[in-house]
Amino acid sequence: MTGKSRIASVAAGLVLLSIAATSLFVPAKGPSSGVTPTADAPATWQSLLYVADGAEGRVSVINTTSSSVLWQIDVRANVREAVLDNSSYGSFIYFTDVSGNNFITLTAQTGEVYGTYPSGAGTLSVVEYPPGGYVYVIASKDHSVSVADSRDHKELNRDFLHEGTFHIGQEPLYAAFTPDLRFWYTDANATAVGVVRVNVTVVAIAPWVVDANVTALAQIPMPSTPGHIAVADGGREVLVGVQNGLIVINASSYKEISEVKLPGTPAGILASPNGGYIFAAGPSGVYAIDAENLSLVDTIPMAGGAYGLAISPDGGRLYVSNPSAGTVTVVDTGSLDIVGTIAVGGTPMGVSLYVGEGGSK
Repeated sequence: MTGKSRIASVAAGLVLLSIAATSLFVPAKGPSSGVTPTADAPATWQSLLYVADGAEGRVSVINTTSSSVLWQIDVRANVREAVLDNSSYGSFIYFTDVSGNNFITLTAQTGEVYGTYPSGAGTLSVVEYPPGGYVYVIASKDHSVSVADSRDHKELNRDFLHEGTFHIGQEPLYAAFTPDLRFWYTDANATAVGVVRVNVTVVAIAPWVVDANVTALAQIPMPSTPGHIAVADGGREVLVGVQNGLIVINASSYKEISEVKLPGTPAGILASPNGGYIFAAGPSGVYAIDAENLSLVDTIPMAGGAYGLAISPDGGRLYVSNPSAGTVTVVDTGSLDIVGTIAVGGTPMGVSLYVGEGGSK
């Protein structure tokens, strides 16, 4: 299919239903006190791993320096996915609430609940782009994406603002951004990956209304229903999990580069910042894929399966949630050996790593 016919096809099949710029957020009233400390906070922050446990309605926070659970935070929500936002005035962790149709914001350094904000029915995943800019929350049942501004609005007491909503696909699941503002997403009702261009601009200083200008670009066929999606190689490649495999797409041409066969279907995908490996979480553990040759190198077995993935900034440590075992496994990415297992209880799912002052792992 040519580029022009592909764009025409997606333009016909991908209807942008509406763009709303009404304020839907419940203003944050400041941090809550639902934090149960299980250890003393370190005087100098190294790194904290946030672990979503929707089955228990809580978030567990691991001090990765001591490999111990530091806090367990009662969020009273079915939280699943987690993403870190580094804004100009602080860092936040966003969690999706798949049952309450919300997303929850925690202050990364202190573990305090900053606020809960409505997004849409079936809120499943969240992506932040650019760093410290906008947060996009995908609601699969509403086939919509809510846009939130995470910048420092001092006039509004640093509250997060709901800026608008655009609608895509039939049942969007997961999404990722490439640096050219192309928004890539998967759909539960389509064996294809959709691509749109999103341009969010402020059109009024007060009440901070923005225009979410969305243009359909492409729809890329997949061999089966796609799931998790990630970006690799500096934004030049897009990684898509499919049934028992990983599809690698050229982000500029929309053409498939390779299909890597895997023992299971990926539940999470992550590219190492040092370019060595692509990691995929599967039902029996983690699959390590050579990022250059795009071939499966090793399967790291883990009791309880694997779901959420997070990696240290230097690429040296991989953190993996094991839902059925109630644990987080730590992997040395140089040797691909398991170097630790941390018990958190419950059913850990999405994970996100916050590295504070003086931290590297």
